[in-house]
Amino acid sequence: MRVNDTDGRAILDRLKALEPSIVDSTAKLLQRKGVVAVLPAIPLVINPLAVARAKIVSLQAALNSLEDAAQKAAPASLQAESVALRGRLDNNMNAVIAAYSS
Repeated sequence: MRVNDTDGRAILDRLKALEPSIVDSTAKLLQRKGVVAVLPAIPLVINPLAVARAKIVSLQAALNSLEDAAQKAAPASLQAESVALRGRLDNNMNAVIAAYSS
């Protein structure tokens, strides 16, 4: 269900307000990948890098759900802006997932 322009703007503005936090968090995850990678694995029990990657993938799924809902609700006048925001957030998350996958 699409919302009107005023409500759509309010939703998009709130999502945009989250963008700096998401960008900052993904940057920190990228910076800390080296630390996670050198943590000792416990054979047959836990691999810290795999656990971190699984949590990041879960976070991306939650973000995708939020983006999907916001994009479906956005009125036509805000679709381009919504798609652009989604692209920026997805690029950040994809970079982190790629780093933790290597």
